[in-house]
Amino acid sequence: MRRKLWIVLLALGLAISARPAASRVKRGWIHWSASRVWNACRQNPGGGGAGEPCGWLKIPTIGIQQLVLEGAAKDRLALYPCAERVGRSRLIMAHRDTHFMGLGKVRVGDPIQLEQRGGAMQLFECEAVYVVEKEEARALIEKFSAKDRLLLLTCYPFRYIGPAPKRFIVVARASAST
Repeated sequence: MRRKLWIVLLALGLAISARPAASRVKRGWIHWSASRVWNACRQNPGGGGAGEPCGWLKIPTIGIQQLVLEGAAKDRLALYPCAERVGRSRLIMAHRDTHFMGLGKVRVGDPIQLEQRGGAMQLFECEAVYVVEKEEARALIEKFSAKDRLLLLTCYPFRYIGPAPKRFIVVARASAST
């Protein structure tokens, strides 16, 4: 009887831990393949059409490094962060539980780097962090559309189960270019 119980508990433990382990492996594989894709196209200033790589986002203080695709679409957002122009600003959207995991640790003053195709590096500094209701996000984004800003958008709270009711928005201003 004890042996059967031990086997059942072991199988249950393996089943419970399999999903997070698979998720971690999947994230690692996506990041590895993204690095290969970016290295293959980073020196090519052409391209950058909808669905193509347009940049590499780095937030060194919190360990975020992500390939960014041009144009937001549900199927693309499932794989990588996606960018689009909003006036003079650049908006990058991503899922909170994969690509922007850890974004909640960003602080005002933190450096943010966006390498573009062709090798140009844009340097930003976190200017503000906002948590707003889902319905208020578009108005806040529009508020910054007339300025040269990098906006990072994801759902909030980060550990919410299901569709999150709020949005987490990081606003960064250009600090210098290289």
